Amino acid sequence: MLYLRTFGRLTIERDGHALDGAALRRRPLTLLAFVASHGDVGVSRECVLAAFWPASDAAHARNSLKQSMFALRRELGVDVLVPGSATLRVDRRVLAVDALDLADALDRDDLPAALALYQGPFLDGVPMSGRPHLERWAERERERFAYACGRVLETMAARATASGDRAAAIAAWRRRAALDPLSGQAAAGLMRALRDAGDTTAALDHWRVHDVLVRTELGVAPDPQVVALAEALRAPAPVRASDRTPSVPRPDGRRWRPRRHVAGGMVVGIVAALVATAAVRVSAGPVLPHAEAYALRVAVLPFTVRGMPADADASLGQGVADLVSGAVHDADGWSAVPPTALLADEVVSARPRLTARESRDVARRFGAGRFILGDVVRDGARLHLAASLHDADGRVLAQAHTTAADGQLGEACAAIARALLAPRTPETRAPR
Repeated sequence: MLYLRTFGRLTIERDGHALDGAALRRRPLTLLAFVASHGDVGVSRECVLAAFWPASDAAHARNSLKQSMFALRRELGVDVLVPGSATLRVDRRVLAVDALDLADALDRDDLPAALALYQGPFLDGVPMSGRPHLERWAERERERFAYACGRVLETMAARATASGDRAAAIAAWRRRAALDPLSGQAAAGLMRALRDAGDTTAALDHWRVHDVLVRTELGVAPDPQVVALAEALRAPAPVRASDRTPSVPRPDGRRWRPRRHVAGGMVVGIVAALVATAAVRVSAGPVLPHAEAYALRVAVLPFTVRGMPADADASLGQGVADLVSGAVHDADGWSAVPPTALLADEVVSARPRLTARESRDVARRFGAGRFILGDVVRDGARLHLAASLHDADGRVLAQAHTTAADGQLGEACAAIARALLAPRTPETRAPR
């Protein structure tokens, strides 16, 4: 059985193993995703031609489509597209698609299954410049699936609250807030869940992060309802010993860095240290990427934190990893495995510290020919960062260390990334 994955990273698999080939690069797989998104009804050939070959005349565009379909058939050994006289549709007897599976899971109200399928934004990082119709379609689908995932998490949080499972409610609201950190509804939901679990301190911590993000990113004050909730949480209230609600242990979680550019080193440092999102433990299949991109893709694993309370380790360690990952992604020619995809891996989410061998295996599963391991050491008000870049066999290629003063964590993480990537020239970092 063939399987097309469109969330997080665009790949096609056979029996759980990713396939590679000249015909299985981004454009042909994007073509499959485009046709699949139209379901059993299919999509007209004219729409396909306009989306993928807008600058070509009709004859050349039709020939390009014909060649793409032939190349897919040759590489896959089977027709995955069912041609009609005027339409194209995916043959779901031979090709399954995660986007269609997610829609099916929602139809049968299997929320955990739907959430497990959402490994990241739809067609994340797939270039579509110069094809406006395709860009608009991808953006609509991306927003549609993100919205659906947000509603799934809200529903799961509501059901957990109704059943008295406070830890599950917090986990659902954490991930909901990570999907859209600027959402007042998500911020209020997480703050209330933490308050109900007796963790007012964590609720106010999240409020501070949300307040800084909204003011920095949008240039406006947060939602008045969220402000009122924060004020109520700050207000002292006499509590009798018999009325105290026992604190529920906070679930292990990780933060997803929603944007690559957040103004101000202090804002980045706060967000990295405080925002966390629950990891969904699913197993990712092996990915065998194209050779020219393999050595330029980096998996940044959560940093190990020392000298801090145990409950702060996960958020700060993941926050530092997210900042380094963002700097790697912004570096010319390099790309980083999306943090949300890494956090969905059952090994990463279950282990506070991975060995070099485990990290190598995780990187390979996500098609990364490089991975970064690191440590964060607290020294008063300063953080000492040390990291190493490894190749696909686990060998150390470069090492770097720096110190971050208060409010300079973002700059320090960017410096770590620059130092690790600098020795890798374009000739040596990507095998040809």
